[in-house]
Amino acid sequence: MKDKLPDILRKYWLPIVLWAIALIWFTSFSVQIPERWITPQLPKEEAYFLASVVGYLIIRRLKIRRIEVGWGIITTGFLIDLLSEFTGEPEIITNLIGIIMVAGLIFMARGFYQFVLFQKKQQDIIRAERDLLQTLIDNIPDYIYFKDMKNRFVRVNKARARIAGTTPEKMIGKTNFDFFPHEEAKRTFADDDYVKKTGKPIVDKIEELTLIDGKKHWVSVTKIPWYDHEGKIRGTIGVSRDITERRMMEEKLREAEKTFRILTENCPVGIYLFQDNVFKYVNPAFARIFGYNIHELVGKKGPRDLTYPDDWSIVEKNIKDRLTGKADFVHYTFRGMRREGEIFDAEVFGSRVIHQGRPAIMGTLLDITERKKYEKMLQELARKDHLTGLFNDRYFYEKMKEQINRFKRYKEIFSLLYIDIDGFKSCNDKYGHLEGDRILKHIGKVLKDSLRKMDSAYRVGGEEFVIMLPHTSKEEAKNVAERIREVVHQLFYHKYQITVSIGVADSTSDNILQEADQAMYRAKKNGKNRVWVAH
Repeated sequence: MKDKLPDILRKYWLPIVLWAIALIWFTSFSVQIPERWITPQLPKEEAYFLASVVGYLIIRRLKIRRIEVGWGIITTGFLIDLLSEFTGEPEIITNLIGIIMVAGLIFMARGFYQFVLFQKKQQDIIRAERDLLQTLIDNIPDYIYFKDMKNRFVRVNKARARIAGTTPEKMIGKTNFDFFPHEEAKRTFADDDYVKKTGKPIVDKIEELTLIDGKKHWVSVTKIPWYDHEGKIRGTIGVSRDITERRMMEEKLREAEKTFRILTENCPVGIYLFQDNVFKYVNPAFARIFGYNIHELVGKKGPRDLTYPDDWSIVEKNIKDRLTGKADFVHYTFRGMRREGEIFDAEVFGSRVIHQGRPAIMGTLLDITERKKYEKMLQELARKDHLTGLFNDRYFYEKMKEQINRFKRYKEIFSLLYIDIDGFKSCNDKYGHLEGDRILKHIGKVLKDSLRKMDSAYRVGGEEFVIMLPHTSKEEAKNVAERIREVVHQLFYHKYQITVSIGVADSTSDNILQEADQAMYRAKKNGKNRVWVAH
């Protein structure tokens, strides 16, 4: 109630004031009805007062406070003039009425002055907003236009006029039939009529239009109802955008996508796109490699489901490196698992990409199981002597370097047996090289059969061999050498007069290979068919 009281006083202040004055007047003065009030004619004072009340009700609709207050004061003066008819007109009342009337006129004059200033200010604002609107629409590259109920242009921007080959002023009052082929204009009329009839907008409708250059252009059209201040539809407002370049780009993208799909669908290499722990795309080759259908992988499975558990840490690290931006491209191998559980070797080339605005991984995958087998075979061929099947001298020096480094770092002792065949040249001269090769193969087998799993044998010359014995001292190695010497003597001496001389050294020597070689020559010098241990 307290909040409503000021509002009531503001709205109904004049009736309250008039009633208060009348009440005070009749209470304070003795009332005498004038003779002329008895006549049927309406006294002028009453007419003035009633007219001023009506005038106040009209002026109040203007909602200009100072004019309203000024007229209300004048109405109060007319009321006092009317009341003075019942009490006489002392001079003070006459002066009071004059003062009231002057005050009311001053208030009204001030109100009219402010009203004029307000109107001018509003006109300036409207003019500025109109200029701003025109500047805005003229500098927007989209085509903007306003049409009346007969689909005639009321306002257009420069861009819209430009495609019609004219100016905005010359388009006013005309329709699309003046600028487009008949069928195209007819279609735009139908859209305008739909918007006006239903009050519903048309948003982003794609149309093909023939512009002033005579070429077909693709245009995105949006039309909305144009309402007046009473909420009635007075026409339409349209915004069109030339999307010809975008349309051509989309067409190119569609062609590129089509080409990409043809390539990927027929590519023998597995291709994948991975995001949010699942595959977003895989090609048929990728699905075949793992033994799945495409729909069983896309959106349902991720790399972890296809990786041998012991190798997941490798795959996971490479995934994280790419997603975090640490590496944009990676190349690595891991063991994959097919649907039926078979393990195979896979090779991945992967890159970090952006898919739908977020980081993703795209790459290729190859089944390299067969390649790995061939690589291993080639590696074995490169490491082995083709005649005896033992490792060759090049691989011997690689392993020798590793063993020396291990001895220096971990004090892991190892021994070498340096073996040379006694009487091999005479055997070759007597029985021929083919028989000599057969003897070399047989001796190679003897050496391999004499070794533990950790040991290794090498052919380092025509009839020279080396055996490497990890975790073995020269005293222990001597026993191995004696067994080998004895087996060769039994197998080859009686027929071919072939034996072996063996030098033994271990890694406690400053130069183990040289020591073993010299020990072998000592064995030969001291009668052959014997083992000599370096001191």
